[in-house]
Amino acid sequence: MRRWIVALVPVAVVACGHAGPTPPAPAPEPAPAKARGAGAVDEREREVRQAEAAEQSALYGYEQTVQSAFADVENALIAQQKTVQKLAAQKALVDALSEYSRLARLQYRGGYVPYSTVLQADQQLFPAQLTLAQDRAQVFGAAVSVYQALGGGWVTLADGMTTEKTPSRRADAAQAVQ
Repeated sequence: MRRWIVALVPVAVVACGHAGPTPPAPAPEPAPAKARGAGAVDEREREVRQAEAAEQSALYGYEQTVQSAFADVENALIAQQKTVQKLAAQKALVDALSEYSRLARLQYRGGYVPYSTVLQADQQLFPAQLTLAQDRAQVFGAAVSVYQALGGGWVTLADGMTTEKTPSRRADAAQAVQ
């Protein structure tokens, strides 16, 4: 697997949810003189350590998310490449079997081979054509996977269009007859 170099976004961007500059936090008010003691200093150090740990945890989570996203994209691209290669090989097989079928028909018409040879050629060609159609569908599915891995979303308008009821052809024909 490839190693990706990631430029990390400041944690403030992740925590705030926007990429603009974050305003500085207001300075905490100092504790009254009587309350300042060894216990107050320990409490302050504990809060600082806790905040630093939360920051490191958020940074680690962000790094993991980015690395996972890169891995998903890489896997989707590799799957698409292999699917395209498989499609090319299947296309070559269908082309060869089509030529075999054509030649078997020519030989049959010339009286050189029995019709069973033509049938055998077709029996090999038809399943290969079905597999080619399935491979084409897999290529489209792989393209969708790449799009999803790159962060593409689904258009809700398109989903609504596919579920709308459109008049059927029978209803249109019935209206035309009346």
